Amino acid sequence: MRKIITLLVLAIFLTSVVSAEILIQTQPKALYNIGDTVEIPVKITTLAGLQQTFSMHLICNNQQKDYFMNDINLMAGEEESFSPVLILTKAKVGGLNGDCVIKAVLGNDYILTTEFSVSDFITIDFPMEKVEFNPGESVLIQGIATKESGELVNGFIELSIVNDLENINLIDTVSDGDFSINFSIPKTMPAKPYLAKIKVYEKDTTGEITNNGFMDYNIAIKQVPTNLEILFEESDVEPGTSMKVKTILHDQAGEAIKSVSIMTVKDENNQILTQEEKSTGEFLEYPISYKEPPAEWKIFAVSNQLTNEASFKIKEKEEIRAELVNRTLVVTNIGYVPYNHTLSVKIADKFEELPVTMG
Repeated sequence: MRKIITLLVLAIFLTSVVSAEILIQTQPKALYNIGDTVEIPVKITTLAGLQQTFSMHLICNNQQKDYFMNDINLMAGEEESFSPVLILTKAKVGGLNGDCVIKAVLGNDYILTTEFSVSDFITIDFPMEKVEFNPGESVLIQGIATKESGELVNGFIELSIVNDLENINLIDTVSDGDFSINFSIPKTMPAKPYLAKIKVYEKDTTGEITNNGFMDYNIAIKQVPTNLEILFEESDVEPGTSMKVKTILHDQAGEAIKSVSIMTVKDENNQILTQEEKSTGEFLEYPISYKEPPAEWKIFAVSNQLTNEASFKIKEKEEIRAELVNRTLVVTNIGYVPYNHTLSVKIADKFEELPVTMG
């Protein structure tokens, strides 16, 4: 009789276990990003009554994290539904991207959801049509940032461009996937290619970065003439020699630009004496007559719509000629300034000092 009762109790127990069923109402999506919410509705049914603990676990990268637990007390034929919410944090996922599954456990029974992946990747869609810019030009960067799961990003965008003079570092927000950054190229930024880096990321409530994406693209800064310099070999020129002058065309960073310039030489009366086209850096030579009186002349230069002028001086030429004519010393002022000095004349073994004043 005892054996019959024992078998009857065992049969009732087995019937109660088998008669309880875990039903996954909705399977997870195939892909999520860190920070996304997963909601898996579950229904528990029983035919013979049930008192058990129901729990749900996230399994990623061979690590199991508990995230829901609830005691169940059901009468025969009753059912109970749950909609546990799971936020996919790095701690729960295990700090790594990979394949995950949710395990629903009721007593000794369990059921697994379909597998899904968890990513921290953000895609940046940035249609950059223009890649060459002038110094001082305003640049507008616009685009869309999307998580790999397809959800739009709400986070931050950083832009960085490194140059020799200063670093451009900008940060702004990304709202519903849209981002927009407006900045100006520095006016003195050297002309050459640059690497611009864009970083888009999201943060959790603790400030830790959850999802991120990166994008690099090349830009080039054009060389723009900004200054025309006039350089003399000597700014004070002796009559009887040549004046030498050249131009140097500078860009926004002070670097020399190869080009041509037109140089005009004008005298003190603003009369054009010569006009020549020379390569920048090449000297123009203009002979100054030995008879030229002291004066200030000017050089006018034009290149790439830039102009400049500079002046140089013709020195005073003080010179005399002395000669003996029929035992007479004749002194002639062949310079172009008054002469007022003392001549030292040797006669035989003696020196005579002779004051000479001539126009």
